[in-house]
Amino acid sequence: MLARLSVSSRAAVRSACAGRAVRLVNGQRLLVTAAAETSEQEGRATEATDALPTKAVSPPERIIKEPIAVPAAPEEPILLDREQRRVHIVDYFKGRRWWVNWRKDPLVLSKSFPFEKYDDVIDFANVVAGIAKAENHHPVILMEPKKVQVRMFTHQGILVTPDAEKKPSRGVTMRDVRFASLVENAWLEQFVTTGRFREPRAQADRQSSQEIEKSQARVAHADSGSASE
Repeated sequence: MLARLSVSSRAAVRSACAGRAVRLVNGQRLLVTAAAETSEQEGRATEATDALPTKAVSPPERIIKEPIAVPAAPEEPILLDREQRRVHIVDYFKGRRWWVNWRKDPLVLSKSFPFEKYDDVIDFANVVAGIAKAENHHPVILMEPKKVQVRMFTHQGILVTPDAEKKPSRGVTMRDVRFASLVENAWLEQFVTTGRFREPRAQADRQSSQEIEKSQARVAHADSGSASE
């Protein structure tokens, strides 16, 4: 049994508790000293800081600033087969952020160009439109406040079957590769060299290499299936 405190003892306890925390634990009041309370608060703050998720910031990706060779215009807009797509797109545009959406039918060649100012977005879109007029090509030009995306495929392409038969079809041809090369060089010469662009991030507007490999594997499987038929 707990002994009852006298009036003078209770007054002494109240005086000692002034400015200190009193906590109720298992029905009993416990005095928490200022030092203990401060230490406990610091521990809670440390736990809260440790619990915060850390966000890794990707460094800017280096832009290849050398112009790319522009292929000649093809005599016929023949759709690129799997091996030709690897040579003329995957290897040819390596490191330049052009990619093919392998899940699209027809396949689409595209790239996003980042900018700091909307005026540069408008100017670049007009440059792409000028190239399209000169090449008699019809790309999709999507404008955003700080980005221009260019998508393209050949509407009146020719598919060569395993029997060497030519059929009208849509997809990526050397016309698209040529057009993409002209757009790439115009961006480098008129905007990158003059500082009218924004450094892209490593993961921005780009499929990961693993996703591309999976997509190419699906396309290869589809191509082999078509050939066997």
